[in-house]
Amino acid sequence: MADLLCVHARAWIEAYPASSIRLAGAELGGIPLVTACSLRLGLPALFVRNAKKDYGTAKQLEGELHTGDVVILFEDVATSGGQALEAVRVLVEAGARVAGVVATIDRQEGARENLEAAGVPFRAVFTKADLGIDE
Repeated sequence: MADLLCVHARAWIEAYPASSIRLAGAELGGIPLVTACSLRLGLPALFVRNAKKDYGTAKQLEGELHTGDVVILFEDVATSGGQALEAVRVLVEAGARVAGVVATIDRQEGARENLEAAGVPFRAVFTKADLGIDE
């Protein structure tokens, strides 16, 4: 799966200098995905929590991010795109330029439309239709 996710991220990766690229994953499902891609591609990873913790580092964003860094966000399953949009907001507020979101599965329930309406490019490895699911 990591190879498929990395293929979808490569077009964005190749458009920017490697030194400015970061990969990010939204809690919880995006964390193993971004970790696998980070290891495959040799790029730094960031973790975006749903909310700041009251203990430990008390951060919503873990990892090194510099103003102007380009970030590709990984998501496990995209439904409405709400969690991805929230993670994008956190990244942008921290100074990132978000190149796009890569999801493992697009449930085709508005994520693509909502992300693209917000100016965030979206790619999915599979759609619900690709998997033969027609609820």
